[in-house]
Amino acid sequence: MNHAVANRIYVSAICAAPSILGKKMLLEDKKRLVSGLRKYLYGADVKSDKVVVDGKFITGKGAGAAADFGFAMLAILKDKETADRVKGDNAVLIKDEIREDMRAKRRALSKDEVKIKSDEIRQRLLGVERVKQAKTICTFISAFKEPDTVEIIKELWEQKKIVVPITDIESGTLSLSYINSMDDMKKGAYGILEPKTVRKADENNIDVILVPGLAFDRNGGRMGFGKGYYDRLLESSKAVKIGLCYDFQILEKYLRKFTMFR
Repeated sequence: MNHAVANRIYVSAICAAPSILGKKMLLEDKKRLVSGLRKYLYGADVKSDKVVVDGKFITGKGAGAAADFGFAMLAILKDKETADRVKGDNAVLIKDEIREDMRAKRRALSKDEVKIKSDEIRQRLLGVERVKQAKTICTFISAFKEPDTVEIIKELWEQKKIVVPITDIESGTLSLSYINSMDDMKKGAYGILEPKTVRKADENNIDVILVPGLAFDRNGGRMGFGKGYYDRLLESSKAVKIGLCYDFQILEKYLRKFTMFR
């Protein structure tokens, strides 16, 4: 890296790579950088950004940052206009990358981690004033290491009416049904539990919808699973929508271009 700096050559490092350079004591003069592994970043000012450009040094977090990292390098080596154009042309690939990254991170969670994180999410959710005030709550039934909604349902049953979605793969739509017991459930589409006996619910009577997703942002953006089942419901319902997710599923950008909900 010293050779690169002396000869005005760009250095780029992503994920654990900045830490490898740090271990060689090559980062002491770097004021701003980011890494997916913070060990050995001696003397460096580590930022939380996905990608940081500090002079001729470009660093990226790694997980979920590969696309941003590539666009940052393209903007520097070519120009920003080209980077923006390529970014627009590859929007679908970016979505696929984020989805796969989020799926991989969820799969990597242990049962204990899912329980601990789910307990934290449940406690925070039950403290939300709009949830306390709600008479009817619609929630997905968790699967595939999503935050556990079954325990949420059990805590809400005594005070609230509970509605769950039923997926119709053929039509690509969701219908809504009240439930009274987890004993009255069977495996439905994609192996997700749904009511054996359907008691139709009107979305206009729902106060809060707990929304699943692979990624969210802090401005109401959501990235679903790519099938669009929730799109119509989120667009038409006047209920308060609350995305349930782990902290690593909250992203800073991209999602403003996708489904928005409030």
